[in-house]
Amino acid sequence: DADANKNGTVSWDEWVGSKLLFDLRGTKVTEVAMQARFQLNILERDPSFNQIAMSMFLSLASGLIAQGVYKAYFSQPVSLVSDEVVQENPILKGFPIFDLDQIEVLRGPQGTLFGRNTPGGVVKFDSVKPASEFGGYVNVSDATYNTGNLEGAINVPLGEHWAVRVSALYQHRDDFVGNSLTGEDDVYEGYNDRAARVQLKYERDDDFSALFNLHARNLDGTARLFRANIIEADTDYLIDGFDQDNIAVDGQNRQELDILGGSVQLRWNLGSVALYSITGYESLEAYSRGDIDGGFGCEFCGVP
Repeated sequence: DADANKNGTVSWDEWVGSKLLFDLRGTKVTEVAMQARFQLNILERDPSFNQIAMSMFLSLASGLIAQGVYKAYFSQPVSLVSDEVVQENPILKGFPIFDLDQIEVLRGPQGTLFGRNTPGGVVKFDSVKPASEFGGYVNVSDATYNTGNLEGAINVPLGEHWAVRVSALYQHRDDFVGNSLTGEDDVYEGYNDRAARVQLKYERDDDFSALFNLHARNLDGTARLFRANIIEADTDYLIDGFDQDNIAVDGQNRQELDILGGSVQLRWNLGSVALYSITGYESLEAYSRGDIDGGFGCEFCGVP
């Protein structure tokens, strides 16, 4: 009630006002509304308040859900900018880093240059750009569980004004965790991760330049494992007999990811100033499923 219940009712204009001023007073209004559902003295003064209270509560709930989705996917305090294109989706932020020219970490706020979603700052990745000289490199490494990393790039000039650079990354690890519940060996924690980027650059003296970027990623593997009851009670230690190469779970485990994106950067030199145009597009298809309770006991899963 906008007049503190002095008249004993919540009028239509007061209810509409609470909607319009939701950002400023919504929480308090909803608290009163929820209390009214259980305090008969409020309901006796205005029997219609019960329905109004539920309506305002549902509005608050839907607003919180929408706000949560927005913050999770579109509004984050630290933005990641890859080759001048912001990556707000958390999955896109995980695109592999390879053939990198430089990394910048800029303390926030950075709203002037990078927009409203950068109060905490910006992490900026810049790939090596096509150049006028032929060149390239290959890096190979290996580790335990047959983990391998293959990275390379090649730069090819195409006449006086054009150049192309192709870079790629391949990462692999064998499955090494077995499932003692089903008796399967080496079925989890492996992956094949492939990523590639093609850049085409055009430069006409100092007047105009264009950079075209096409990149893709394909991940095929298993989701990270959750393990139940592996910490000894009232301690920070693993239980006796813990084996990182075995787990007992009754849920499915699979992870697949495909990313395809591109960008176009145009620059016009206008003398004392320069005009830039940056356009980017990203798409992804993701599937990830794992046994999040980290144990077994599902009566309808068909395993003992």
